[in-house]
Amino acid sequence: MNPHTASGIAVVTGAAGGMGAAIARKLHTDGHRVLLTDLDTVAVDALAAELSADGATARGIKLDVSRKLPSRRASRPVKTFGVPPLSSSTTPPSPARPI
Repeated sequence: MNPHTASGIAVVTGAAGGMGAAIARKLHTDGHRVLLTDLDTVAVDALAAELSADGATARGIKLDVSRKLPSRRASRPVKTFGVPPLSSSTTPPSPARPI
């Protein structure tokens, strides 16, 4: 585990596949507890099950990062995981919208 992230908690957005899933797997391999977020709940739940098979902590939740945060859905896992010092966002920025 990276000594710079003492709690070993990581949040990965866009974790349902591609780069997000690869980042989540690497963080898991490095010993982090991983919170996987994406709109595709089936895929993040499957990845969470895969990563948890060896007894590690991984959890998938549905999260739309284009919406205002904090959301109740996103804050619930903080009770289980704690506040994450590490996050990775693989989601593209939302199109510009008038304020």
